[in-house]
Amino acid sequence: MDLILLAVSGIVAWRRLELEQRILLCSSLGLYLWLGYGTQVPWAYKPVWRQFHYYFPAMLAVACVLPFALRHAGQNRVWVARGVVMFAVFVHLVYLVAGGRWGQDVDVSRQLLRYAMDHPTQRFLTDVVTMNHMYVLGGFQVPHNVVCLNGPAVEKHLLLNKEPPGRPRWAFSVGDIDGILVNSEGAHDRLPEQEFLSFLNAHPGNRLQVAPLRYRLGFLPLLAFLKPKDFMVRSLGGAVVYVGK
Repeated sequence: MDLILLAVSGIVAWRRLELEQRILLCSSLGLYLWLGYGTQVPWAYKPVWRQFHYYFPAMLAVACVLPFALRHAGQNRVWVARGVVMFAVFVHLVYLVAGGRWGQDVDVSRQLLRYAMDHPTQRFLTDVVTMNHMYVLGGFQVPHNVVCLNGPAVEKHLLLNKEPPGRPRWAFSVGDIDGILVNSEGAHDRLPEQEFLSFLNAHPGNRLQVAPLRYRLGFLPLLAFLKPKDFMVRSLGGAVVYVGK
């Protein structure tokens, strides 16, 4: 919405903008079009991978050009600019209240790690991505009672086997598993490695919800009379499956 406002007001107020503002406006909108619809090479259409953090430079134009563009586009009618800004702030607040799922899988990993640390005499299994989260959250230390199944995923994707370069290859010790730490929110975006899924399917047990299912704050009042939908979910949470229990 900010970029739409910037483009429309910038075009209307083009003659009134300073040269630096025009440059910033064009470069930011050009960046957005390139990242969203452009190609990495000129001889073939190879779209740029749409990573959110690449768009941050466009926010500079929103902060520096949009207020002036709105004022000039409204022919210096201050009430018009204020009305548009108030509407934009309202939309931003609605989005913040609704809440996104960005980073929720890491929060679930934090709760699973806390549960594992609270049960030091038990040995847990988890997937490689969740282990990477735990490794970083734990101060770049592997939890002493959490392991992964050795295999291609550990070899290729475990952080300990990726950096720093040249370090000895890491492999987890083999032994009995008391419980399986399942990051349901993480599995929503990407399936865990096949060896983990196979182990999970082959070892059913009692499931204890460690990280609860959470809904977006803006939809909580609607749950009293509406059936929950996937877009209302903020986090699917996580659980521990006790093997053979």
